Amino acid sequence: MDVTEGLDCFVVDDDPDLRRLIAYSARRVGYEVVECGRLQEVEEALGKVAPRLIFLDVGLENCDASQVLDMLAERHCDAWIQLVSGRSEQELEALEDAGDELGLRMLAPLTKPFRGGAIRTISQSVADAPQEVRA
Repeated sequence: MDVTEGLDCFVVDDDPDLRRLIAYSARRVGYEVVECGRLQEVEEALGKVAPRLIFLDVGLENCDASQVLDMLAERHCDAWIQLVSGRSEQELEALEDAGDELGLRMLAPLTKPFRGGAIRTISQSVADAPQEVRA
């Protein structure tokens, strides 16, 4: 399958209810959404879709978020990455810094609990941003 570009979004979370909430809000902005619950699903989806935005839960059950960030960097992923977590601000800042050091496009972390309106605002701001390809 060819890699597509456009308003594609990955929602990476091991909680199906939270995935559905984030996906619903992103779809309302116009995104095509791929829901992933495990690292392997993200890897497979990247072979088919070039996402513009990734919502990444920091507390995945089967792997650490830093593993996902490493994999995204290895694959030269150009998506904006939105960390989502209920963890401490220090831990989120450390992960955001790690993503920056890997050359990823990191957005300020979103802490739980949050409302669907926050997801729509983030999704809309990324959709409205010029799509620039980085070297």
